[in-house]
Amino acid sequence: MRQSPLRKSSVSGIFVAASFVLLGCAEADRQNPESQARLVLGSSADLGCVVANGSPITRLVRVRNTRNAELHVSEWRVSCECLSVEPPAIDLPPGAESYVLLVFDPSKEGKDFAGDLLISVDALSADSEAGSFTVPVSVIAPSAVEHLTESPA
Repeated sequence: MRQSPLRKSSVSGIFVAASFVLLGCAEADRQNPESQARLVLGSSADLGCVVANGSPITRLVRVRNTRNAELHVSEWRVSCECLSVEPPAIDLPPGAESYVLLVFDPSKEGKDFAGDLLISVDALSADSEAGSFTVPVSVIAPSAVEHLTESPA
């Protein structure tokens, strides 16, 4: 049985398109800073729900050096003054894991602020950005949780 020319060209067109997509993905990975990151997050950084006028909260998160060389993070750059990272600098041998402490202070957002935040954290080394991650947090109004502190009548 003879194959129609239309069918043959459709199959070769699909092959060419699939090859282009796969090569495009590989190129995107080379250009994507996340794929080149040396420092990656090894645990969740989600801070959950925090009361707006509450005390600072902390979360311990694991970070990992994915490269075959020593990594010195000399500074953490955050997108919101309400978050800090401790210690301010860290050294990680190749493939090693360690922990950093995220400290979120809701009072730095103002007593009336309520809403969802997605705070970005960049790990900086002497020569470049070593990695980045995001920290989600929901800041809720104190009135939303009053019923949790009320004593029964």
